[in-house]
Amino acid sequence: MFDDDAEAAWNDAYDQTLPRHFKAFDDVVPVLDELDARGIPYGAVSNNVHDYQRAKLDAAGLERIKVLVGIDAVDAAKPDPAIFREGVRLLGTDPARTLYVGDNPEVDARGACNAGLQGIWLDRPGLGGGAAATKTLTTIESLNELVERFLPQVRA
Repeated sequence: MFDDDAEAAWNDAYDQTLPRHFKAFDDVVPVLDELDARGIPYGAVSNNVHDYQRAKLDAAGLERIKVLVGIDAVDAAKPDPAIFREGVRLLGTDPARTLYVGDNPEVDARGACNAGLQGIWLDRPGLGGGAAATKTLTTIESLNELVERFLPQVRA
């Protein structure tokens, strides 16, 4: 059983170690480079509080993501439409012309669709949407597909 000092020491070690393991997937930076080159705004919506998610993004080398909405911004979490709409408001984009890419088919992709955005399920493991509910979602297995399938159509 932990005593208070042991628990505090464990928490401190955890807080110092965890950020060293935050790393962006290999396809993230090239997509952000492409968005920057085309003048397309982007951001992140998280089911975590802003400051913690900001620290995670920064530790992963993604300081360039300036627009970040955490659950504390609108007192709501995904899939609530309010959190997606706040992201769109900060980007200054039209929801119907805004892509939202996330790794959870229901919370991210369907939540974004329900908020009026174009939700895309990033199915990195390639599960393929076996459930009938996911068959109606736009699905990609890599962010490279985002560039190939959607950005050729986009004009900044």
